[in-house]
Amino acid sequence: LERIPRVGSVVLDAMGVLYQVGDDVHDLLIPYVRRKGCRTSNAGIEEIYASCILGHFSSTELWRQIGVPGDTNDIEQEYLSLHRTNPGLHVFLQRLQQLHIQILCLSNDVKEWSVKLRRMHNLEPYFSSWVISGDVGARKPDPEIYKMLGKVLKGLPQESLFIDDNARNLPPAKQVGLIPVLFAGPMKMASPDEWPIASSFKEVEGWILRSNA
Repeated sequence: LERIPRVGSVVLDAMGVLYQVGDDVHDLLIPYVRRKGCRTSNAGIEEIYASCILGHFSSTELWRQIGVPGDTNDIEQEYLSLHRTNPGLHVFLQRLQQLHIQILCLSNDVKEWSVKLRRMHNLEPYFSSWVISGDVGARKPDPEIYKMLGKVLKGLPQESLFIDDNARNLPPAKQVGLIPVLFAGPMKMASPDEWPIASSFKEVEGWILRSNA
């Protein structure tokens, strides 16, 4: 990463950045509901999920439409317990707090799942804002959700790192002035790309320390 301005904010994606699995639909949700006897097609599940992460209905309705039998609260808790945070996340968040850097999350997610996961993994104390597609009715890479993020940034966009594991979400971030970073993470390799690539939170921390020195 070329020398960047002083970093005042860090915006983190959830799936693939906070949590290890980036494609939670194909890697977690579909395998989980198949084990539960769900017969809805993969395309049908994707369509239901896409509507839910735009806030069209609740997670309870999502389970009903997908066709997973049983108590929805128990099903949801069991499913969400499959998510794991990426290595080094909590240490990274603690360091950002010590450096007085604003921490935000911008994520495409079911609103109920986002809240439950952040509480399950004790993430809420670190974040000043959560801009979640299920809450705001727009999803990345729609420019509208990036504008909503801009409303809760306390500093200048050009002093904000935007870290996402999906390259298609980076151009709109750059268009609003954010500094885009592709997060490969320790669990996978990233192919060469036009974007700066971070393989770990420790690497991002190093960039920030050098920029803010």
